[in-house]
This record gives sequence, C-alpha cells and structure tokens, in this order.
Amino acid sequence: MTDLRSLSASDYVGPRLLSPEDGDPADWFTLTELYEGPVRDHMRAFSERSQAPADTTAAYFTGWIAGLYIRPAVWAWTRHRVLPDYDPDRIAARLNAGHWYDAVSLGEGRDLSGHAPDVARKALAEAVKGLGTDLVAAIGPHARLGNRALWAHVTDTFATAFLPRPPLGEEAVTAAAEADRILAAASFPTPGPRWIHYEGATTSVGQSCCLSYKVPGDSNCAPVCPKIKDEDRPADLAAWRDGLPDRKGGGESCH
Repeated sequence: MTDLRSLSASDYVGPRLLSPEDGDPADWFTLTELYEGPVRDHMRAFSERSQAPADTTAAYFTGWIAGLYIRPAVWAWTRHRVLPDYDPDRIAARLNAGHWYDAVSLGEGRDLSGHAPDVARKALAEAVKGLGTDLVAAIGPHARLGNRALWAHVTDTFATAFLPRPPLGEEAVTAAAEADRILAAASFPTPGPRWIHYEGATTSVGQSCCLSYKVPGDSNCAPVCPKIKDEDRPADLAAWRDGLPDRKGGGESCH
C-alpha cells in the first residue's frame, strides 16, 4: 500500500492531500458522514452565502465532492499506477469557511503496476462508479436536476481529470483517448464529454451544465458549457486558447 502524500507531486493539480489531523478535527467529515446528512446542511449554507439556486448548488457540490476523490485518484493511477480505494468510511473531506471542501484525506492506495492494463482500467472505473452511485443517492433527493444530470457531472469530472494542466499537445490528445477507452468499457449511466482539439490544445463539451449562469454576477463556463450554441463556440474557444500559459499566461476553463 502507498500513501498518496508520499508520491512525487510536481504535476499534481487537485484538492490538497492532507489528513484529519491537519486543522480542526470538527471541519473533517468522512464521505459516509457527509452522505448521511451534513452535505444537505453544507449545500444550504453555501446557497445562502453565494445566492446560488438550489440546482446550481447541487451541480457544484456533485462536481466538487466527485473531484475530491477523482482528481487525485486519476493522477495517482495515471502517473504511478496507484489507486486509492474508494472507501467512504475512510475518505474524509475538509469543510472550509466558504462552505465548500478544500482538502481530502484518501489514506493509502493499491499498487496496480503489475496488473494488465485492462484490469487496472476496470479497477479505476469501478471505484469511480461506486463514488458516483453513493454521491448521486445522497444529493439527488435534495435537487430537482434528476439523477442522470447529477451522474453527468461525475462522468465529466472523471473524463476531464485525465487532461494534463495545461491541456496542450499530444499529451492531452492521448489523455482524452485514454479517458474514452475507460468510459467505453465502463457502465456509467451517462456518456463522456465531446472532446475538442483546437490549435494544439484540448478541451471538452460536457454532458453536464454547472448552471453557474444562474448565480448573480456569474456566467457560463465557456467554451465547455453544453448550453452554448455551436455557432457561438468558436469565439469562446479562441479566447480560451489565447489565455493558456503558452500564449498569454491566462487560466483555463471550468473543466
């Protein structure tokens, strides 16, 4: 077994990997604890603080909680062939003053380097499917979006976690293909995103919409938002591409 915090993390982009001993123990919740009720209270507090409608909050929290496990798990699996087990009794999230989660404790991971590639891919997909099943069951009753829409956030988060940051060159194209390969063999309720390879960079149009445009003062996640009309997307793509570090040193899209 391998402690993920001991792995080389120069290329890691995701939630901070800590332990419940870091900070106030009262701020830490296992996923099982979250699923059993506190996530509803955290969603309500976030919604009141940010003026986000309930469905936008549900979309945010589904993506955030999914990313707590998925982003470090995909990074560890891709770079080191180590997979942290999905165990909601052992995985813990830290709630910050903004009423969202800024760190995760994953514990140890299994070394899959000796397994056949398809076996390792299946193990990763099954772990994420377990996460998605539990997460949608916990958030679904508190949202009008429907379980399929929530699942789309899980699937999109999983697929886009494979992209390098920034998502440039052949490495990004290969990563997108690997995500597609794993999703094709998995039995998720929703398909993966549609990839866009644009001027040497890769992004996606997801199956999910975070509904951020419903938050006062916010906007959609151009150019990846599925609600953008295809005829309007080229201008958004150009602006996104010009903002990547190899050009003007800007940021990335929501995904």
